Amino acid sequence: MGRNVKLGLWTAVAVAGVLYVGGEWTSLQAAESPAAPVAGAQELPDGVTPAMVEAGESIYTGAGGCMTCHGVEGAGTPIGPGLADGEWLHGDGSYDFLVEIIDTGVMQPMQFGVPMLPKGGTQISDDDVRAVAAYVWTLSR
Repeated sequence: MGRNVKLGLWTAVAVAGVLYVGGEWTSLQAAESPAAPVAGAQELPDGVTPAMVEAGESIYTGAGGCMTCHGVEGAGTPIGPGLADGEWLHGDGSYDFLVEIIDTGVMQPMQFGVPMLPKGGTQISDDDVRAVAAYVWTLSR
């Protein structure tokens, strides 16, 4: 069987959440051996969901305007620090810190001449702030 066919079959099994073992269908959740961790997977902070991270990316690149100063995938620009390198100028990089700094802004930046207004100067909601913080948290991990 070709590699692409095998990959397709395993993908179908994973999506269906079942596996044919010993003549009967078994739920993957009921399997006796735990599934191997997904490469690159990370445990999210309490209260953060993968859906929040996905929404946060959309807000970061769109309505939140974050990408303008912090760059694509948080790489940084001449007017805003990188967010993906794990180095923080104003705090510890925790999820709670990120929510707070996005919400309140940075009026006196340490290394950049442009302040970050609360919520990046946009009208994003508190839920949007938490989603962006979730996305930024994943960038730095």
